[in-house]
Amino acid sequence: MNIDDSATQGTRNQLGITAQAQYLLVDSAGQIVTRWFGVIDEAQIASEIEGLLQS
Repeated sequence: MNIDDSATQGTRNQLGITAQAQYLLVDSAGQIVTRWFGVIDEAQIASEIEGLLQS
């Protein structure tokens, strides 16, 4: 999502996105499961997704 685009302001406010290089894992109900800032590790993301799928 482009944080410099004013059209995304509502969604950014709803999700609490305040900076670039911010990643969210959102479940099927639209709830934020986890949030990462900066550089993220692929193995960590995979582990979080696998855990979410098993729950």
